[in-house]
Amino acid sequence: MAPGAASGTRDLRRVELVSGTPVLSYDATDKAGIYEVSIADPPTVLKFAVQPDPSESSMAELPAEEVTALGLVAAVQRWHPTLNLREWVEKARVGAEFWLPILIAVLALAALETFLAQYFSRAK
Repeated sequence: MAPGAASGTRDLRRVELVSGTPVLSYDATDKAGIYEVSIADPPTVLKFAVQPDPSESSMAELPAEEVTALGLVAAVQRWHPTLNLREWVEKARVGAEFWLPILIAVLALAALETFLAQYFSRAK
């Protein structure tokens, strides 16, 4: 059972013999935590822990060439104590919001359609 999984959730795997040694392979260990393995015969419950790769949590500063390469495909902002992230995101937004002009156009079109339907459906 994976960490955070609903109780009773099961992934079935086969225990295979590799060079005469029983081996159970389980590759769905995306979350850190304690995993539980149940073997039916003989009834056995085993647990193993998974920890994230330490290199994925590295707090070391990126070299300048990596920051430059990353800047080619994404917006890069160097952190400093006075950085206001909300202000930076608002400045970096591209484009404009069109929902109000589109809403007005749709309402005008609906009003025009209603008027034309009324006008052309009059008895002659």
